[in-house]
Amino acid sequence: MSPSRIRTRLVFFTCAFFTLVGTTVRAETPSRPVAALDYRAYDAWNAIRTPKLSDDGTSLAYALTPQDGDPTLVVRALEAGTEKREMRGANPLFAANGRFVVFTHVALKKDVDAAKKAKKTEAQLPKSGVGILDLVGSAPAEIVDSIKTIAVARDEGATIAYLAEPSPSPSPSPSPSASASGSPAPKADKAKASAAPLTIRNLVTG
Repeated sequence: MSPSRIRTRLVFFTCAFFTLVGTTVRAETPSRPVAALDYRAYDAWNAIRTPKLSDDGTSLAYALTPQDGDPTLVVRALEAGTEKREMRGANPLFAANGRFVVFTHVALKKDVDAAKKAKKTEAQLPKSGVGILDLVGSAPAEIVDSIKTIAVARDEGATIAYLAEPSPSPSPSPSPSASASGSPAPKADKAKASAAPLTIRNLVTG
């Protein structure tokens, strides 16, 4: 028998041996029990929400949102494969030609749930804010609390605007003269919202 045929048969029988041994080991190894999923597992699952791609196609921003909990903003540099994360970030928008990501800094869910359980009014609930993340450098996002509306210029412009949540102002107390005269005092109005400041910023020039 030629040496080449001997080598061929040797390789064949070696492969067959290890295949048989591997099959036997797998058959004798007990499989691990599969853990049952409950509602806690579902609550921990994250969904990708509000994905945004920068105009130049180099960055992708999205919110990882669990079923029960606070979202996390993720901004990925597609070519480098690196990413930045900001807790409680959602609804991202690119600005200044993709240099900045402007997002909603949502109120803590546990605080909102506690306020609702305490039957607080809508005006008394914790408010979201605005986050501004500069993708150049490693600084964390700038957070401005209690913001009602956020707007970013078209075509990833550098100008943004945000409107603060109005703060309720107390109603004036009834005048003492009305009480002294015996005439019924006017009913106190509910707290009225005062004017809220509007901020317009150029993210590049400040």
